[in-house]
Amino acid sequence: MNHLELFAGIGGLSRAAELLYKDFGTSISTIAYSEIDKHAIKTYRAIHPSHKYSLSMGDLIEWNQTKDEQTRSLDIDLLSGGFPCQTFSSAGKRAGMLDPRGTLFYEILHILEVKLQQGKPIPYILLENVRGLTTHDKGNTFRTIKTSLENLGYTVYWDLFNAADYKLAQNRNRLIIFATTKSLPSFTFNSTVVKNTFNRDYSKDWSLTTQTKVRDILKPTVDPKYNLSKSPSYRSYILGENTTYRTVPKFDRDIAATLTCKSDRRASMGNYYTLDYIQTGNRDSSVDYKTADLRKITPTESFLLQGFREEDVKLARSAGVSDTQLYKQAGNTYSVNMFYAVLYYLFLDQRIQEKQ
Repeated sequence: MNHLELFAGIGGLSRAAELLYKDFGTSISTIAYSEIDKHAIKTYRAIHPSHKYSLSMGDLIEWNQTKDEQTRSLDIDLLSGGFPCQTFSSAGKRAGMLDPRGTLFYEILHILEVKLQQGKPIPYILLENVRGLTTHDKGNTFRTIKTSLENLGYTVYWDLFNAADYKLAQNRNRLIIFATTKSLPSFTFNSTVVKNTFNRDYSKDWSLTTQTKVRDILKPTVDPKYNLSKSPSYRSYILGENTTYRTVPKFDRDIAATLTCKSDRRASMGNYYTLDYIQTGNRDSSVDYKTADLRKITPTESFLLQGFREEDVKLARSAGVSDTQLYKQAGNTYSVNMFYAVLYYLFLDQRIQEKQ
């Protein structure tokens, strides 16, 4: 099966496919990928040795303007895309389709239209975005996306998934859209059936990175640069004391808050840990968070919470990728285990590729 990965980032779906092949021999080969962030491309190439056999499409807008003939030359079975989510996220301004990044969905449609007009429609699509996409503009944005796919002959399934349901210690709610040109009359796709199938069949022999709690992956000793400053103004920021809206700080989370592009966020949304919790697993209710020894999670720990490996961070750093970019990449990528579970359900449990 040939895979086209659009807005690839560091290749979260490619990694899920690699692990599925390692565990079951199910081949989903990434034959081409698009990404414009030069730092993400460095990491992608560092952690996916097979990239040398894949076509790098670069900027998808520029590609679609001039290279339809090359698109026609690609034999594509599965298209995936996590088109930029900031325009629909509660953490952003929610400008949606009014923001140029929001209109990148139409670049996905262009690829689908080119292949359809060629007589070789792409049979499977997997798209990921923030859950806010479903309610943006009173649901009109999502309806536009769904209708656009249906007008090209796709049956569209969708649901909200949480990475924490797939043996990752991170609450990360994401919209996953699955669309297909195949007729699947008795087929069901939602988070419940995918999660239940995953839990029913899961084996420790699978090649997944897993954790039950964040403490499972917290290093007892890290570089001091990850310790939080005890500056009163900085601690006030972390605690949300200098804001005009109410925020409730949380520390020592067993299940991490959603990773984002930024490593420094207020404690109501970020992931900060006391040294006592890291060492003992105990929470001290008497802690004064204005003066306590606190640290943020490291880039390596961020990657682990997304289902990547410690080795991936080492490879990225060897390629010259900074901590700032690693944090951004961890916040932007797919949760590997979640998409492993989706691919497992579609192509090993339901075996939809064998149906007409």
